[in-house]
Amino acid sequence: MDSEPDTVMDTDIIIEEATDMGMKLIEAILSRQPLELVKAQVDAGAPLWFQDDEGTSALHAAAYVENEELVRYLIEQGAVWNAGTPLPTSAGHIAKL
Repeated sequence: MDSEPDTVMDTDIIIEEATDMGMKLIEAILSRQPLELVKAQVDAGAPLWFQDDEGTSALHAAAYVENEELVRYLIEQGAVWNAGTPLPTSAGHIAKL
């Protein structure tokens, strides 16, 4: 039982780090940072499953900026094109538009 509070704290830290990395990845994509920078963030562990408070994922962001190469890369890396979100459309729908 003594290790339980440490486990909770460790989990909180992991969640905070994943959230921070996910937000930075989305921001990099929306600000049209070079592909190599985005790839470096993904390689460093930025979570492709992360969605911000509005439901935007890295894949949504790539579709919004109409970067087909980045969309393909993110899908190859494991991003899910039809993941459910609070948004009315999936990243796949946005890319199609």
